[in-house]
Amino acid sequence: VGDPANDRLRVDAETVRARVIGEGANLGITQAARIAFSQKGGRINTDFIDNSAGVDCSDNEVNIKIALNKEVREGRLGADARNTMLSAMTDDVAALVLADNRAQALALSIAERGGVRALPSIIRLIERFESEGRLDRKVEGLASNDELLRRAQDLRGLTRPELAVILSTAKRAIQQDVEAAGLGRDALMEGELLAAFPHAMVEQHRAALLAHQLRNEIVATKVANRLINRMGLVHPFELAEEEGVGMGEVAAAFVVAEQLFGLAGLWAAIDDADVAEQVRLTLYEEVAVELRAHMADLIRNAVTGRS
Repeated sequence: VGDPANDRLRVDAETVRARVIGEGANLGITQAARIAFSQKGGRINTDFIDNSAGVDCSDNEVNIKIALNKEVREGRLGADARNTMLSAMTDDVAALVLADNRAQALALSIAERGGVRALPSIIRLIERFESEGRLDRKVEGLASNDELLRRAQDLRGLTRPELAVILSTAKRAIQQDVEAAGLGRDALMEGELLAAFPHAMVEQHRAALLAHQLRNEIVATKVANRLINRMGLVHPFELAEEEGVGMGEVAAAFVVAEQLFGLAGLWAAIDDADVAEQVRLTLYEEVAVELRAHMADLIRNAVTGRS
């Protein structure tokens, strides 16, 4: 139904005949409409997933400028040279941002694939976030436990818009815990920090990056994103609960296991494999299960001191 006063067009989700919707603007669709559209078979994420490149790009820009501006103030870089470098790194920053966006959309697909099987664990996660004050179920449009369990009886899991809310909440929770643990200040995390910046900056201003005032926060953000993107919503939190440790310890075990087993190369191979998408998602799931087992061993060894 049109709204002449505001020159807007309003359409109920149930009457939309499109199969896929991508939100190119914030709040173009209500969360209730996204969920309704998904439940009738449509494919949709949320605006903060589809538009995450803008925020991600801004974060990269701020982090880069903090380091370069310090170099200018202390006389190691001229203002003109700084501006030239910023312009030259545009494509590199875009590549970093797009890689993040792709990985996050993939994480949603993996979470969605969990379906009814993962629903009890997801409900437990929602309850945890509620008890910690991280999530307001009513504000975020998440159904009650009774409604979610009724869905399970109908063999229906959570929709992508619902999973997107839980995904973002999980990342924030892990990021805060990793920051509190100070993982980013560890000298062994220098590679993690440098990987967050364009190659030209690493080559020319390595020392400035290693002394970055947001070093701990940058590393925590990158690790939290990758932990959820690669392991899914459930594994990290269940592992922390089973082993009686915080998310900082889980994140540390994740980074160590990632290096020990060369998982970056394995994930890249799966990313590029010429296979059906459902096969690809299965491979990601299998890697996550095995990774969880190895992380558990690392956590236990760290606690007991065994080698």
